[in-house]
Amino acid sequence: MIHIELFFLISAVSCATVSNCLDNSNKNNQPLVVDRSGYDIIRNSATHDHFMFTTISGPNFTKNLPTLGNGHLGFTVLSDAVYMNGLYNGYKGLSHRAKIPNFVNILLADCLIKICKYSLNIELGYFEVKFVVEKQFIVRHLIYAHRFYNRALINQIHIQRLESKDDINLKLHKNPGNDEALTKVKTAQRSRNERSVNDVKSNNFSNNKTKNVNNKNSRSTLNAVEKDDLEFTKNETIDFDGIRLYMLCGRIRELENGGNERNEYNEDEISGEEPPRQEEDVCVLWNHVPEEITLYQTLSSISYKFVMAVDTQAADVRQEMMDVFRISDDELFESHKNVWKKFWKDFQIDVDGDDELLRAITSSIFYLTSSLPSVITNLPQHPFYGLSPTGLGRGGSNLNDYEGHNFWDTEMFMLPPVALINPNWAKKLIEYRFMMLNAAKNNANAGGYRGARFPWESAATGIEVIQPGYEYIAEYQQHISGDISFSLRHYFSLTHDIEFMMSEGCQLALNIAEFWASRVTFNDSTGFYDINHVMGPDEDHSDVNNNVYTNVVAKYALEFGLFSKYLCGKQSPDVDLLQMMSKIKIIYDDLLDYHPQYEGYKIGTEIKQADAILIGYPLMFPMNYSTRVNDLKFYENVTRSSGPAMSYSMTAINFLDINDEVKANEMLLKGYKTFIRRPFNVWSEVEPGEIGATNFITGAGGFLQTIFNGFLGIRVHLDHFEIRNPRLPQNCTRLRVEGFSYMKSKFEIEVSGHSKSLRFVEVHDKLILESHDDETKLVTVNVSYDITNNIVTNIKPAYDPFNDFIHLNTV
Repeated sequence: MIHIELFFLISAVSCATVSNCLDNSNKNNQPLVVDRSGYDIIRNSATHDHFMFTTISGPNFTKNLPTLGNGHLGFTVLSDAVYMNGLYNGYKGLSHRAKIPNFVNILLADCLIKICKYSLNIELGYFEVKFVVEKQFIVRHLIYAHRFYNRALINQIHIQRLESKDDINLKLHKNPGNDEALTKVKTAQRSRNERSVNDVKSNNFSNNKTKNVNNKNSRSTLNAVEKDDLEFTKNETIDFDGIRLYMLCGRIRELENGGNERNEYNEDEISGEEPPRQEEDVCVLWNHVPEEITLYQTLSSISYKFVMAVDTQAADVRQEMMDVFRISDDELFESHKNVWKKFWKDFQIDVDGDDELLRAITSSIFYLTSSLPSVITNLPQHPFYGLSPTGLGRGGSNLNDYEGHNFWDTEMFMLPPVALINPNWAKKLIEYRFMMLNAAKNNANAGGYRGARFPWESAATGIEVIQPGYEYIAEYQQHISGDISFSLRHYFSLTHDIEFMMSEGCQLALNIAEFWASRVTFNDSTGFYDINHVMGPDEDHSDVNNNVYTNVVAKYALEFGLFSKYLCGKQSPDVDLLQMMSKIKIIYDDLLDYHPQYEGYKIGTEIKQADAILIGYPLMFPMNYSTRVNDLKFYENVTRSSGPAMSYSMTAINFLDINDEVKANEMLLKGYKTFIRRPFNVWSEVEPGEIGATNFITGAGGFLQTIFNGFLGIRVHLDHFEIRNPRLPQNCTRLRVEGFSYMKSKFEIEVSGHSKSLRFVEVHDKLILESHDDETKLVTVNVSYDITNNIVTNIKPAYDPFNDFIHLNTV
């Protein structure tokens, strides 16, 4: 008979998360052991300072902890929740990322009452807690989401003896959350002597808080915050080479689409096209975490490894866990670090003169890419379900975390820098939208339109999942469909991935164009097409007519739909659509020489966030210089400071386009210094004192565009890309970024006080460089091209397979 130890929380402390325990554990005013001297004993000399974020702190250390992920799993360190790509619980507007108990959410109990060192290493992708007793011993606790074994969250604890001669015993604080799940595990452990493994595997656990899973019609639409998201129905205790493992398997409690049967849909909401099947199953497997770990006096050091694997199928979590435990602790850590090392080798950033800016750039890239899928994994990957404004490691039923939903943030703020770093990641974001195309068709049909109308908030099935009470936002904020088309065009412009367009992209573009063609209304009195009853990005003003941002992005969607029709079908241009797109009303006040945000807008009216100025950048709508200046002048002063972070970033780029570097730098500084929270450079959605999202990677994406597309001047068009007058941010003496992607080639831009250069480090297909004096050169690998005197430098393919139709592109 195998002896089973009880798996339970340390009874001395009871709180929702480890971070809350840190906040509450010293309320009895116990004397703190403040010993800082030993924390510099171990240094990682191979890690650059701009990759390391560190604080030495006591038990009040609770705020702004980093969020880590690998594209399959995400979590905030020292928290009791883990989230899995594609797993949502809740009906319609109550759908949110399903909270999975973090069974390896552990912390050295000493760190609840003493000083510990907390570090985030973004170069190697891990969080570390270090506890030192001077001259006695050092403990290093590493926490990370493995980039190759991407079903696994890893905790590694290493104890190193210094001068101590005795046994070193360390208590662990454990808090996975989810009392119901803990009850199931403890019940199984107590009953182990009475039942066989097969009995345990087949048992259907339930208590007063749960519903009987055999009664499928009993599922209600309770708000998700009132119940745990998962109903675990099977558990098992496994012995693998002497390692005790616990497994729970179950499913979400409520389907997003509201079907009464599992994986069945409400026929009243379907118009002939079936949305994707919702992922609803989950299995969690983890090894036993004791209440105490020991370095015996006969040993100089020891390592412990605590792993939790999560996936949809039991076989996959078993395989992942076994593969993880078959290799040594060092090999496991190295295989994770090597992925991040390669990433930073392929994409390099140097900033001289402003270390704070450099750290802001590198940390923004880290937080953004941490939620994206690993390039290579141990087991086959699942379809990717997009980027939420707060990434994969946050969500749940917390509205401030946007519940893990996809918004326009993905396409307009995160995808552009992601596409320059790794176009395959951008492709996965677009594939998510294609996966939801049928649901978007249903949505358009339900509103009396043709084509595909995408929801404002999208999660597991592509239906509208905006919270109850906010339906008016979903009703009016229709520009999301145009934003998706614009991002598709952006991806295609960078890659000329015709194969993807033939298989998915053209269908997506054509259906979005068809929606807008059915959405516009011809105005006989003006001779133009109106788009009435909408809301632009400025959510303070709903149900307006001819919002200038919406109309421009709709116009572009019609253009790209026509382009895609030609590209994939080799058909002649549609005369009606050509006329329609040329007659979309773009409102303009010729007296004041600016673009009113919508019909009836009065100058001085406060707005929530950047709206009309976005037609300058990122939409690059052609206009006179004076108009661009006036748009910025009128709207900068009425955008409220309590709005989201990305408004400053977009405003900075637009100021650079009119060569107002003073205002651009002012917006740059506000755009990151105001919204990045120390010590780990975690992005916030709002200014200090306001309530908003944490780990707001939308803000990170907008900020990176300020650097890449603003100061370095990168602009992407269908047949070429431009480098527009690259320049240095304030206080910088040198800025270099290597690893940007274009047409499977890689290039570097470097700007210093007296020179600007472009160098291609890899060239896949023949490219042509056109400089200011109309000189044309064939790009050669590793040749540095001086672009100091160029106002605009153009790079394009040596041949253009769709040049006959390029005139449709207006930007």
